[in-house]
Amino acid sequence: KLIEPVMASLTSGADHWKQENKLAAEIESLRAETAPRPRGRIAVLPTGPRGPAHRYARRIGLLEKADLLTPEQLGEPGVLDAKRYPVVLHLGGEHYPFSVRADGDGRDALVRYLRGGGLVVCAGWEPFPFFYADDARHPQAEPRALPLLPELGVPMKSQFAKPPAGHVYRVDYASSQRVVPDLPWQLEFPAEGDLRLRSIDGEGVDDKYIRYQPLYSITDEHGDDYGDAAASLEWRTGEMRGARLLYFWHRLFDLPDTGNPTLAALFHYVIQQAKKTK
Repeated sequence: KLIEPVMASLTSGADHWKQENKLAAEIESLRAETAPRPRGRIAVLPTGPRGPAHRYARRIGLLEKADLLTPEQLGEPGVLDAKRYPVVLHLGGEHYPFSVRADGDGRDALVRYLRGGGLVVCAGWEPFPFFYADDARHPQAEPRALPLLPELGVPMKSQFAKPPAGHVYRVDYASSQRVVPDLPWQLEFPAEGDLRLRSIDGEGVDDKYIRYQPLYSITDEHGDDYGDAAASLEWRTGEMRGARLLYFWHRLFDLPDTGNPTLAALFHYVIQQAKKTK
């Protein structure tokens, strides 16, 4: 009877060792990929960056190569430019610098960047990026709820603050996607922590203007759709033509078995995109 728990413990230890070795190999590979890249091709937005994606970016040496923008820089004309920064990372929470020197100038800088053909990667530690509008001129003022993404045509939905009891949720990989290669195929819906689900309503995306590709979708045991937890959007026509956005729900990065592989695939994609020139 003692053999079974001992064997289970040994198996668990061996699995943990394999995962740690795999993580170390992924980190080392991405560090080697990042090392020769020039500094200043990636910018990190001043949205309170922290969390799993931020820590991972630090481990692979990406933050050493990136420009960590301040709200003041965001308000300076010409700083946030797609030719200068092919990729901009949102690694923060739900707040963003809406106003810096004048009303809405931070928001306008973000929109100009996208219209210039920039790529914004949303990989933050809270579920709804660019939701609360901060005013750097009045730091003590209560932030306003001025969500930017729906304004740009990204139909975000607040599905729930915590999963309703009696339901089982699953994360389905979009096998047809070719945007971010090597993403894990099977993810489990988290059971604890911040479970606020903010997803993209793919059916609400106007395909006349936007090329939309889901990466991960959420469904329940009945197959009911709870939106896309990760997706790629590219504006093909209109004022936003050339803009690109990649959204990941914040909980996809800290799942026990798949969080790190998801981050590895994402940051490999980011590094490749940063090589491109306008």
